[in-house]
Amino acid sequence: MNYSKDKETTMTDKPDLYLAVDNTWARYEVRSINAHGQTILSCHMTLDEAQEHAKVHAASGSVVVVYDAELEEPIGGVHRRGE
Repeated sequence: MNYSKDKETTMTDKPDLYLAVDNTWARYEVRSINAHGQTILSCHMTLDEAQEHAKVHAASGSVVVVYDAELEEPIGGVHRRGE
């Protein structure tokens, strides 16, 4: 993180994880997992909302995981079709 006293931040600063629409923080991400890596599908303010969207993406055939962007770790298990 950038701990300097001025207001300058860099792209690697954790506080830059915000929704571009209204500058609010998005704590939870729904990520797709495949052989090529992970892709962020959506960002959410609440865990319930993220888990609901993970189920929607899983129903379409994607293998997805809900990820806590603040703690930088996955939450719960992997969602697959039919789960």
